[in-house]
Amino acid sequence: IGDWIEDGVNGMLIELGKSEQFFQALRRLLTERHVLNQLRHNAWARTAHLAFNSWEKTYRDFLQALEQ
Repeated sequence: IGDWIEDGVNGMLIELGKSEQFFQALRRLLTERHVLNQLRHNAWARTAHLAFNSWEKTYRDFLQALEQ
């Protein structure tokens, strides 16, 4: 997730097991609508250029890699 999410830019990263961090982030998203909207906008912009392969193509590529 750290490869895709930039903390405070297109999401919020929270340390595993830190429930207070989670609640603070959730509270912020619920009370500061502009923060939520900015994160949402940046997340969409980050993924606009991505293309995900179909499972069929991924499976074929995987089998081809095994054959080499």
